Amino acid sequence: MTITTRELQKIEQRLGADHPETVDATWELAESYKDQKSYEKAGPLLDKLFKSRKRTLGEDHPKTLEAAFDLGVAYGLQGLYEETEPILSHVHAVRQRTLGLNHPDTLTAERYLASLLEETGREGEAERMYQRVLDMRSEILGPDHEDSIESMLDLAELHESMDHFHAAERLYKSALDARVRSLSPRHRETLAVLRDLAGLYESLERVEDAETLYRRAARVGEDHHGIGDPGTLCSMNGLACLCWKLGHIDEARKLLERVVDEGGEALGLDHRKIQVAMLNLANLHYSRRRFTAALALYQHLVVVKTRTLGVEHEETVEVISCLADMQSYLIESMELEDEA
Repeated sequence: MTITTRELQKIEQRLGADHPETVDATWELAESYKDQKSYEKAGPLLDKLFKSRKRTLGEDHPKTLEAAFDLGVAYGLQGLYEETEPILSHVHAVRQRTLGLNHPDTLTAERYLASLLEETGREGEAERMYQRVLDMRSEILGPDHEDSIESMLDLAELHESMDHFHAAERLYKSALDARVRSLSPRHRETLAVLRDLAGLYESLERVEDAETLYRRAARVGEDHHGIGDPGTLCSMNGLACLCWKLGHIDEARKLLERVVDEGGEALGLDHRKIQVAMLNLANLHYSRRRFTAALALYQHLVVVKTRTLGVEHEETVEVISCLADMQSYLIESMELEDEA
């Protein structure tokens, strides 16, 4: 059972901040928050852990660097890039010096540093760094190793964001082939790359290619992992949105209803994947003038997102905006009818 904040405070008061038992308890609680994606709670604990290890072990000790790396990643995931960069740069530099340029831990730090560069608009630097990590991982671990595939996808997503579509397609295909060889055509991670490639084709208006891949991912996902699998729901949602775009409205509606009804039964209506499909279904109903059905879904989403994310979160604001747009449209329509 995970330690609580109150228990950690008692241990620290009894033994001191730098005692091994306190350090272990701090790490355990921080890991628990990371697993919950509560990085704003994990951050202060990781900062405390880093400072403790720095005092007791020294700045360049592997355990100190591990704590610093975790802290930098937690900051990055919160969008605190000014705090992240000096930490990750230090970890990368020390690991380069002490472990070597091509050590797996050095390459991991370099990968996260490249991600930071990408997030802060320095795509050229990020591309060079991602490419070096991919080259070294492929050479040392082999192209079918999961770390190598991870780097292929990093670079593919960057190329796609930079409109380097041919390069992105080549890398997605390489990652897909590697996943088929190393895992299986039916594995969840293989199907995730299939969706990535389908999304690229959709953005390029290669709708037949996109539809083929989305249908394959949805069919294989449902057959082997069930409709309650989050990946299957993503595939079905992607296919539904493409069907809507192509004018296949009934199929799009049926797919989204299955995701909400059957997927919601498996995962709960508050699950993020279900909420995505619910919003798409609400928008579809609105576009087809099914206002009662759209209203019920929008109102449910406002309640759920306000409770889970807060009223000021961008997803909550988006749903409130959709609801307000529909209500304004209905009021305006009623006023026009009255005038007529």
